Amino acid sequence: MVRMIRDQGLSVSQVCKDLDLVDSALRRWIEQYDAETAGGPGKGRPLTSSDLLKLQTFQLPYQRVRKYLTTRVRQLAAEKGGNRRLPHGGSRS
Repeated sequence: MVRMIRDQGLSVSQVCKDLDLVDSALRRWIEQYDAETAGGPGKGRPLTSSDLLKLQTFQLPYQRVRKYLTTRVRQLAAEKGGNRRLPHGGSRS
């Protein structure tokens, strides 16, 4: 999840909303990830392989759901004749 946010430029608040997560927890994971990838110890305990596996299990389902929902919203907009571009993040406000 952290790599998705870093690599794809997703917003923390949107990912938390989509996955029903607490914003502060994900921000701590990002802070820890950034510190560890920079070669530092980070705060708290280092992420274990078990922690990383838990984070990675969310990544693929989230990408699939997001792609499906974005496609479906575009289809519905086209059916209504709206066929407008969606704002960044894949959902209409």
